[in-house]
Amino acid sequence: APFIMAGIKAGARSFLLVPSTPTSPPLATGWALKVVQSNSQADQIFIIDRLIRSMVRILLVKLSAIGDVIHCLPAAARLKQILPDCQLHWLVEAPASPILLGNPVVDKVIILPKKEWKAGLKQFYKPSAVLPAMASIAEFINGLKQNQYDLAIDAQGLLKSALLARYSGAKKVVGFAGTREFAERFLTDALDIGDYFGGSRHIVDLNIELAEFGAKVAGVTAAGIEHHTVVCFPLPEPGLEERQRVEQTLALPGSSTA
Repeated sequence: APFIMAGIKAGARSFLLVPSTPTSPPLATGWALKVVQSNSQADQIFIIDRLIRSMVRILLVKLSAIGDVIHCLPAAARLKQILPDCQLHWLVEAPASPILLGNPVVDKVIILPKKEWKAGLKQFYKPSAVLPAMASIAEFINGLKQNQYDLAIDAQGLLKSALLARYSGAKKVVGFAGTREFAERFLTDALDIGDYFGGSRHIVDLNIELAEFGAKVAGVTAAGIEHHTVVCFPLPEPGLEERQRVEQTLALPGSSTA
């Protein structure tokens, strides 16, 4: 971060994070940076690590299908556990988006308009159809870049997901090594877990490991990533309509709440 580099060049020994005030420059999550003198290297490491955690903007790319998106929820929860102040955006296709809209670990859901793009590009012989589709793609990519991501995580392992992660403009793009369609070539950092298609480990565990790998690439120290034993599948709070539908289903003959 430029604030850290400026402090180091000025000869400061460490940094102190304090809540933002009208007279202090705000950071991404409402913290301000003040340079102080200290001889404690441990304080330097802790405070700089805390600053990194509060500033990170992450794009998680898991487009489909619904089951695969569910399998990636623990990775999002793990990212929020390691980086509780980060901004986590999820790029997904429309069919799986209800799982993420209102989800407590996702700050923003970005829906990929794949169906509209595909319909326009299929009519490549009609400029009136293909040109608007191409303009829409360019506008979408530009919108991703405006979010200024520090990290993009391709959890899909396909060419389309790797390209979207890369074209998001993120400073670092991570994903699995050895996936399909040469997707690895578009990553800045690849996580080698052996045979990705071997099936020796559950995909949920692999996704969590990828989240931890991404956090390290983003600058979080290994000491700051605590060992986890609980796998969480966070879901959005059901609305009134969903609750009523469940209650009606349970009230049917033969249904049981046991």
